[in-house]
Parts: sequence; C-alpha cells; structure tokens
Amino acid sequence: MSDEAYEQSLRAIEQVIADETESDEILRRAVDLLHGGFDSYSWVGVYFVEGHLGSPSSCRWTIIPRLRPGPPRSPSTSRARD
Repeated sequence: MSDEAYEQSLRAIEQVIADETESDEILRRAVDLLHGGFDSYSWVGVYFVEGHLGSPSSCRWTIIPRLRPGPPRSPSTSRARD
C-alpha cells in the first residue's frame, strides 16, 4: 500500500468533512471511502466510546475470524483474562 493511496484517502475524507454538515453522513461516507479504497480492508466501521478508557492498549478488541459474517463485536474495556 503506497503512501499516496493513504494521502488520497485522507484528502477525500477531508473533502467530505468540508462538504457535509451531518455527522452521520460524514461517518458513512468516510467508511465507504476507506472500504472502497483499500482491497485489503474487508471491514471498516466506527466504534463510539463514552467516557475515558485510558491508553489505547487498555481497550481489548475481540479477534474477528475471517469467515465470520457481519461486523466485529464491541471492544471490551476489561483487563485481559488469561
């Protein structure tokens, strides 16, 4: 994946932000641009998190099996269970 592909996606998303006033539409279009712009992205979505979670490493994500249909499960803010 070239840096230019990322730069083009960033510019396209910045243009969506400049053109749109509705946050839901901005998110939909940004997700569509990312999903359509990168063949390696099989799923693109947005999680809304309320409150403070600390560092990104404090948010534990569920592993998504490749053949599982539908969106991934929500992240867990609980500590890793070993």
